[in-house]
Amino acid sequence: MIKVVLKDISVESLLKGINDLIDNNRIQTWEYDLMGDYTMTPPQWRAQAWMRPAVKVGRTIKFGIIKRRDVNISKEVYAVYHGRFAEMLLAHFDVNIESLEISPMLVTGIDIY
Repeated sequence: MIKVVLKDISVESLLKGINDLIDNNRIQTWEYDLMGDYTMTPPQWRAQAWMRPAVKVGRTIKFGIIKRRDVNISKEVYAVYHGRFAEMLLAHFDVNIESLEISPMLVTGIDIY
């Protein structure tokens, strides 16, 4: 789970900003689906998991990881998806983020494994 506390933008603005950057090819390593879930685009990691905006309260958003239906999530996939998603957020929204936290283990009720 990734927990992000925002400073000066709403959760909806953050999500719209991510999607707009993906749509305009300014973020090329992530894509989103009709459910609003994010998956990586590099072939090695494509569709190995998804990051879902799971909980939105005020200026706080939690992104949970969703595993593939056919395979349990590995520590490597968990680490790569969380690390690269956090990296993308910091690269594009650092001035809007007050804090960002990554849990080292799956979180019941947020992550779908």
